[in-house]
Amino acid sequence: MSEHFTPQPDEPQVLRHAALSCPWCATRLDSAARPDGSIPTPPVTGDFTLCLACVNVAVFEVGPLGVALRQANEHDMSLFLSRRSNVRALRLARRVRREYPGGSVDRHE
Repeated sequence: MSEHFTPQPDEPQVLRHAALSCPWCATRLDSAARPDGSIPTPPVTGDFTLCLACVNVAVFEVGPLGVALRQANEHDMSLFLSRRSNVRALRLARRVRREYPGGSVDRHE
């Protein structure tokens, strides 16, 4: 396990990390999980995350000084959308966001 990520007690399918801001909407993000609920491996540079507040894709940058997120660019999105499971997750997140637009999110303004 990377020193930047620790399993959440009683929920090993969720990895906790230092709070990061979504590079799109500034929502506080502090965990990583897999859409299928399986036990995740710690994200590495280039791995994707989907902000459930704004439903945008960000990319992990992991280095010796810590973890950061950046906005996905066109190349990143092409890679992200090449996996059917990512497309399904994105569609589901968009549908949930439309149906529950006032959902609770913790934002840093």
